[in-house]
Amino acid sequence: MKLLDPALFRDQLEGQALGLFVLSNGSGLQVAVTNYGARILQVLTPDRSGQLDDVVLGYQSLADTVAARSSVGAFIGRYAGRIGGAQLSLNGQVHRLSANDGPHCLHGGAEGLRFKAFRVESVERDRLVLAYHFDHGEMGFPGALDLSLEYRVTQQPALEITYRACAIDQPSVASFTSHAYFNLNGSDSGSALDHEVIIDADHYCEVDAALVATGQVIPTHNTVYDMKLRKPLSEHLAHFNGKGFDDCYLINTQEVSDGGAGDLAFKRCAQVFAPRLGRAMEVWSNEPALQFYTGLNPNAHIGHGWGKSGRFYQQQEGLCFEPQAYPNAPNCPAFPLPLYQPGIVKNGKTAYVFKTF
Repeated sequence: MKLLDPALFRDQLEGQALGLFVLSNGSGLQVAVTNYGARILQVLTPDRSGQLDDVVLGYQSLADTVAARSSVGAFIGRYAGRIGGAQLSLNGQVHRLSANDGPHCLHGGAEGLRFKAFRVESVERDRLVLAYHFDHGEMGFPGALDLSLEYRVTQQPALEITYRACAIDQPSVASFTSHAYFNLNGSDSGSALDHEVIIDADHYCEVDAALVATGQVIPTHNTVYDMKLRKPLSEHLAHFNGKGFDDCYLINTQEVSDGGAGDLAFKRCAQVFAPRLGRAMEVWSNEPALQFYTGLNPNAHIGHGWGKSGRFYQQQEGLCFEPQAYPNAPNCPAFPLPLYQPGIVKNGKTAYVFKTF
């Protein structure tokens, strides 16, 4: 296992210094984050025998990260997922967004947050605080918005991601999430389809042929989307004709904790088990939905750059658990709109909790 070298991540983007920041809880958990897209590029955590492995996909250098043009490890905004037709209406005005997924806007547009330099506010051994200012009209979205983002590693052990966002001059909409790709057998161990996954959801969001949410909610019971029973992903995907998951679940509210998440319920969204090495992970969040992504085509690359092992990652080698607001909500009247009003701060929190068994 090779640790990432911070010297390979030093550069500038649009006058903002870039770097790599290594966080540690002092008891084995170590997380490396670059402020280019606020990307999680390395997570070291022990298996059942105490052996440390790197359990997220990532890149060896800033040059490789930039060249990949991917969402690997990034913090996503201004709106996670797809907005149909790359447009939204707010207060009677239509806003044309950046279309970067055919005619649709994906993950904030062609130059969304994943390709931006965050300002570094503070760095401690176990904590990193970053910030970004969205201009009015950036990628077509209305309203200026300030975002503060904290990464923190805890003794639990867990990686906690907390954000605070506030509209500045006029109402805006936003949906944020983490796009880390996890493989609990190790980032260079190949397919993650031996992982066993539980998602605590009784409903998922219907999508059209372009994977844009329609606004309809469908029960998971007695469908191939029912993930409430623990079993290998390979068994689930046997019903998908070789394709994978790219689906948004509406999370149930059992297993609720205050979690420091304010007024919104901090709930367990998913559990992941890797029997080969005895690692497990729980995903907790106060967001209402969870996008579960494996990649749809196991023969396709993830991004366009070399991974940490010196090869291209393939889809289904990493699993994404992306807590977020309802997908395509600005165009789905039945979905609650994640509206940001000027001067009113909204908080979000997600935790990836690591365990062994």
